[in-house]
Amino acid sequence: MLSDFISTPDVVVLPGFDGHCVQCTFDAALYEDLYFSRLGIVMPEALHSAVYKRKAEFLAGRYVAKHGLSQLPISQHEVAIGQHRAPVWPAGVIGSISHHRGKAICAIRLGDGTQEGVGIDIEQRIQDEQVESIRPGIVNVAEWQRLTALPWDPAMRLTLVFSAKESLFKALYGWVGRYFDFMDAEVVALDSGCLTFQLLNDLTPRLRAGSQFRVSYQITASEVLTFLHARHSQP
Repeated sequence: MLSDFISTPDVVVLPGFDGHCVQCTFDAALYEDLYFSRLGIVMPEALHSAVYKRKAEFLAGRYVAKHGLSQLPISQHEVAIGQHRAPVWPAGVIGSISHHRGKAICAIRLGDGTQEGVGIDIEQRIQDEQVESIRPGIVNVAEWQRLTALPWDPAMRLTLVFSAKESLFKALYGWVGRYFDFMDAEVVALDSGCLTFQLLNDLTPRLRAGSQFRVSYQITASEVLTFLHARHSQP
């Protein structure tokens, strides 16, 4: 049954964010193709041959996005799929989608995508035995040293910075228009509920090395949620 596969979206409060954020849970093992039409969402042609897990994640993400769009004074509630599988939002809307292990979340608001960007990410805690093997691709030595000041074990600290860099990437992708590396940004300051990142390389003529962005975070026992509403006017 559809109700067993996916839950009704719940509101998520993101401090300081004046848009809408909603999340839902889903069970990929219960996914069926017919749920796309039941939820009023078009399955992209590129997804027809995908495995069920990928289809379930996409559908859940677009479901919360559609719910968020319905809260805005716009007529189009469909989110297309663009280059690098990035969401293509209706004109005048900025947003971000994330899904991980049975949960999907979307943050959305009215905005000019040339001046603003939104990034959101959810992650389950990285396994302890993975930390040393994947850490060099996520943080540099200086960052890792700074992160020791946080009151969590290495796996949770790495999960946090990984998620925060995902949110940063999503928020800036619309301006950069291409993939850029996790090592292009560095944690330079730690505050309660917030990490400050500084770009180490020029990404565009306006996104220069030295630009800083503050990514907020919420942590539970096994999950990290990070969020950024970026503006070109910020330092």
